[in-house]
Amino acid sequence: MARHGGSCESRFRQNFKKNFKKKFDRCAFNSNMLLADNVHRIAIALDHSFLRKSGKKTPGLGRYWSGCAGMTKRGLEILGFAQVAAGVSDARFLFAVQTTPLSTKGRTPFYLEHMKENRDNQTAKCLRAISDHKEQLLNISDILVGDCLFASYNFVAGAVRLGFNVMMAELKCGDKVIRKIFFSTDLDMKASEIFLLYHSRFQIEFIYRDAKQNTGLEHWQSTDADRLSFGYNASLSAVNVAREMSDRIHEATGRRLSVASVRRVLHNTSLYQHIKKFIEGQKSDNQKNNFVMADEIPPNLLFFGVRDSA
Repeated sequence: MARHGGSCESRFRQNFKKNFKKKFDRCAFNSNMLLADNVHRIAIALDHSFLRKSGKKTPGLGRYWSGCAGMTKRGLEILGFAQVAAGVSDARFLFAVQTTPLSTKGRTPFYLEHMKENRDNQTAKCLRAISDHKEQLLNISDILVGDCLFASYNFVAGAVRLGFNVMMAELKCGDKVIRKIFFSTDLDMKASEIFLLYHSRFQIEFIYRDAKQNTGLEHWQSTDADRLSFGYNASLSAVNVAREMSDRIHEATGRRLSVASVRRVLHNTSLYQHIKKFIEGQKSDNQKNNFVMADEIPPNLLFFGVRDSA
């Protein structure tokens, strides 16, 4: 934001805090960019992502599993939610929460009554996040799809009590054989739909990848939980905006661009505007300068260095 917005990160964050007395509703904001698909079955994918983090004073700092490294590493972890569609190679981010340790008091919520002794573990944290956004999620879909980490009785029972159907896969390891068992609490769902929805779950991983590579998901090095929450939600929401721009460019030009290519287009636009302002400033000081740059950027400059996605 500081690189392309003309203001530092803190100004954006403080304006959000000033203009929204309550926390900014990221789920409602990203719901305006959902996949418009009336043909394929829609579901909500949820998955964790490891984030590198330096320092010693950050809330939630610990050792978490990193899928890229294949081992536990020191850093932070977030739990993200995204809209996916069966058989569609795209997804839209909704919101994310940090998996910090809990220590709750008071009455146990009805969806955690079956796990009173473990109401502060990470499964309970996930169910609390779903409960906080229950109405918004149900307006999108009543199907939750996750990896094997969520294939437990505690999570499935809690999600069903909240009004969701759960679709997961469980690994069974035998003698040199690994079997993946798919299941769903919706007994009317076809086997082909279960398979396609679970396959589409992996699209949330590409959102994390694009955010880490292009929108600075791991660049937030604050030690304040609210600032970190603003940071990773803003970074992941920026992926949604870039994909929306990609869809509009595809409708206008027929070219399908990746998030990295959209970032290049924005860079070219910003560079062209800076050069235009510089030349116009020089022209005001030198009356003999008759060079004029068009307001509309020529396509060869707009798409300079841009490659279509595969």
